[in-house]
Amino acid sequence: MPTIVLETIITIAHEELDGSPTRDTDENGSVTIRSLKCAWDDAETLQDQILGSTRWEPLQGGPFPGQQGTLTIILAQKNPHSAAIQRARRVSIKPWAGAIDDTTSTSTAPKIKYTFAELTVEYRLINTATGSRGERESTQETLRPSAEFITLPGKQLYWDATQTELLTDEDAPGQLIRMMEWVYSIRPSVRISDQTLELVGNVNDIAIESGEIITTSGPLIFEAETLLYPGPDLGRRVVGSSNFSWRTEITMLWRKQGWNNFPRATSAGVVFQNIFDSTGAIFKPYVPADLSPLLVR
Repeated sequence: MPTIVLETIITIAHEELDGSPTRDTDENGSVTIRSLKCAWDDAETLQDQILGSTRWEPLQGGPFPGQQGTLTIILAQKNPHSAAIQRARRVSIKPWAGAIDDTTSTSTAPKIKYTFAELTVEYRLINTATGSRGERESTQETLRPSAEFITLPGKQLYWDATQTELLTDEDAPGQLIRMMEWVYSIRPSVRISDQTLELVGNVNDIAIESGEIITTSGPLIFEAETLLYPGPDLGRRVVGSSNFSWRTEITMLWRKQGWNNFPRATSAGVVFQNIFDSTGAIFKPYVPADLSPLLVR
């Protein structure tokens, strides 16, 4: 899906008021506030131009009509008073001075009209590759207990210690396999990476270390092929008619035995091990891949 990113173009005449801009700092960083004046009838158009916009143009025809196309992102306005890349995050509109008569007003449909509007524009420091509304991109990790019930093979398992009565297929026991869900949350982000969707169904090819979860022996480490990526949970947030960001939750399923090892009944009990195809190669239904692009480091 091609993405086009453009700077916004302001076409509405306006002026900056005395005492503008002002600056403040909070937990999300530096904030710049500008006070602008424009014609009342142009205020909403100016607001939309300042905040930028997004537009989806679907590709007609092809194998997946309407599902492919071009995403055009018009970035919010840069703060002209800052060398850092601060972009508009919020705009509020209020009347400038008093109301005037509206010639379209009637006794049954009274209207109030103003000559000018005052726009209060808030700018924040922004990484244009991640957040679209000025919040700092952040991550959060959560572990959730999980389990999988599997039926074990009954071969080489017996009902008696003298090993005279084999279990039948109907007698095969079940076992609850302990697992964990590792939930990696990223917010906000302006784009969904291709890997977020392309890596669904893969397992980690090398060990992955948690950036936040610490055990008594150090950072939690997930060994190779023990993490399965079943897919993301994506939530889109739109502000007005323009800025948006994504909440991305990457959930990976951890299984200590590994996802390409399978239960086998042996004389020593049930063990998990690899299986092989007709060429002698290890059969891996869960393809190992580099899952690091899913994580923010």
